[in-house]
Amino acid sequence: MILVGGTFDPVHTGHVLAAVRARAATLPASGLLFVPAAVSPFKVPGGAVAGHHRAAMLSLALTETPQAAVWTDELDRARPGEASYTIDSVRRAARVAPAGSTFRLLIGADQALRLHEWREARALAALAPPLILMRGQVRSGAALSTALRAASFWTDAEIVNLAGALVDVGDDLPQSSTEIRAAVARGGPGAVRDGWLHPGVATYIESHGLYKASGCG
Repeated sequence: MILVGGTFDPVHTGHVLAAVRARAATLPASGLLFVPAAVSPFKVPGGAVAGHHRAAMLSLALTETPQAAVWTDELDRARPGEASYTIDSVRRAARVAPAGSTFRLLIGADQALRLHEWREARALAALAPPLILMRGQVRSGAALSTALRAASFWTDAEIVNLAGALVDVGDDLPQSSTEIRAAVARGGPGAVRDGWLHPGVATYIESHGLYKASGCG
């Protein structure tokens, strides 16, 4: 099972296509489990629309994606003002999954460079070894190794494993929920770049008045 975490505020086609392409390149028989975060410890609380909206948009975005589902565990157990941590979600997933299930965690290279800052980073990397999407200046295993070594956290063996998990899913995917929110605030979902939003997600945003200039909705 490939775990795909994120705020998804809102989910865009890049989120889905990156996961689909990463699966095809590494574990084509695996399922994709999208896990919307309650409150990321790396983001300012209060900025995201309500969790039920983000989960609903994810479900709409995945309607044509086989072997993909939304798991709302982080949202369901969220408490006001408390951040959610990936290690907790992975452990809970392992407890409820069928015996013998294995997990990989899909993250971007930008996230990988900060992975040592995540709660129980080593335990997380052991329970759900990352699949790392090429991004920015990280275009090779060598570049990723150099950047990870600069953190002075990972062992040489861990760096080899992480660098070997780099996946190229192309540079043609939208990567900015921030830009989508700004476009919707300016002119509604129709102002978003073509192909960036699943039609069902665009309709949901419009019908629920999300991301208006006066607030998140």
